[in-house]
Amino acid sequence: MSLTALLEISSTIVGIASGYSSEARQATKLRYSTPQQPISAKPWVRQNPYDFTGCLAHIDLSEYEETGQILRVTGCLDHNSDCRASGIRRIPAIPLHPHVFEMAVEQLASGASIASIQAKNVEMLSNRAYRDMSTYDPRTANVRCHFLTSDSRQLYRLFNRRNGVDVSVKPEYNIEQWLDPRSSQFRPELYNAIFYYSARAEKHDRLKICIATAEMVEAAWKYSHHGQLIVDRTFGVCSSRLLLFIGMGVDEQNKGVPLVFLLFSAPTGTRATHAGYNTEILRELLMEWKNHLSQARPGAEPFTPFVAITDTDLCERAALLQVWTEIWLLLCKFHLRQCWANKQRTLKLSALGSSVSEEFWDGYISQQLLSLEEGLIATTDHAVAASLITSHRSNLEALRVQAPEAERTAISACAFLDYLVSMWMPNSMWQSWSQYGRVIASRLLNVPMDGVLPTTNHLEAFNGLLKRTPQLPPPSRGSPPAGYLLGTLRRLAEGTQ
Repeated sequence: MSLTALLEISSTIVGIASGYSSEARQATKLRYSTPQQPISAKPWVRQNPYDFTGCLAHIDLSEYEETGQILRVTGCLDHNSDCRASGIRRIPAIPLHPHVFEMAVEQLASGASIASIQAKNVEMLSNRAYRDMSTYDPRTANVRCHFLTSDSRQLYRLFNRRNGVDVSVKPEYNIEQWLDPRSSQFRPELYNAIFYYSARAEKHDRLKICIATAEMVEAAWKYSHHGQLIVDRTFGVCSSRLLLFIGMGVDEQNKGVPLVFLLFSAPTGTRATHAGYNTEILRELLMEWKNHLSQARPGAEPFTPFVAITDTDLCERAALLQVWTEIWLLLCKFHLRQCWANKQRTLKLSALGSSVSEEFWDGYISQQLLSLEEGLIATTDHAVAASLITSHRSNLEALRVQAPEAERTAISACAFLDYLVSMWMPNSMWQSWSQYGRVIASRLLNVPMDGVLPTTNHLEAFNGLLKRTPQLPPPSRGSPPAGYLLGTLRRLAEGTQ
């Protein structure tokens, strides 16, 4: 049984409309403001036709959730004097015609963007194609047919309702209902796709959901067993503080194929969502995936990818090595160069000098560092890579003596070389980003060198699709509900979008 407060009394709508405070609602919203998802503190402009009077009139209905049978009606039916004396202070909003919403929901379900929905709306308006438009007069009608940007919020609510997402409750309650075979909201397609689920029962618990459809299981064995595995993380895909890790393979057409989705919540108290994971949680979920794949083929050898490519995250690498001790790890070249470029920016190596001479030496040293980076990535011998850094350091030291205008930049460049030596030149790390690592991967996979993935671009493209897809309806704070994300992941995995 659920308690649903329906703040509606058909005979005394005035009392209901003046029963809430815009200031109090805004204050509640501001509690959820974070540096990552800030909420504007600009005072709200009340749009309700009636002023707030503090009236407590309301009705509470107790009903069975599944049948809708009403068990109890209670509440306060008395309006205060200010409420009874109040009148309309603002022109009420004109509601959108139901047929416009019906068409928009269908478009959203087929993958249309808000811009496409608005364009279709203009077309149907000009053709007077909406229901009842043969007798429609905008000067006297109590509905309108022009879809405004502000209508998107109600559109998303209708779309959520159509897909069984109850935005009035926490996402985990939706998920519980979808995965409970006894519930009227049971979703067998999600139930069959989720192979590991751990609810957040206590404050310190994490919500953990691992998804792999039957097609994803087959793809994992086909494309990544004794093959290559791409692993990467993405954030900001839903309104809850959830982290999503994706495992992906590559098919015969060199297209990315999602193999697993590992979804879990950040720990309580973590201020930044992206900092809410560690090696242990990744190891746990990767091990669950490995066991699930092995159970799908009893008697076969354990699922074992030979090579995995990740970004520069050390937690991912450590977790992979704990689950598959013999796996060969590669680093994405794009993320590698991005790390190096970010370090150079912090050392102000990209800053221009104050004179023509300093600008010249800045450009010269930057070009030398670029050549060094390319040379390091191409090495197949660790000693050769170390000698390249030593040679460049000697050149920079000589330059400081011979050209005083270059001293500032040369000192920063030497600091960058120190960074390379300490962070990227330990032998096991060097192997993962140098040409040597790709040579070994080529031998393990028994494929040509160009068959070894140099980047995680396949997965980055999928992340972009996940974040751009118009089937992710954003609520007030800009991202889709966590529960709805599950269905979207399943549909993306099956290629139905």
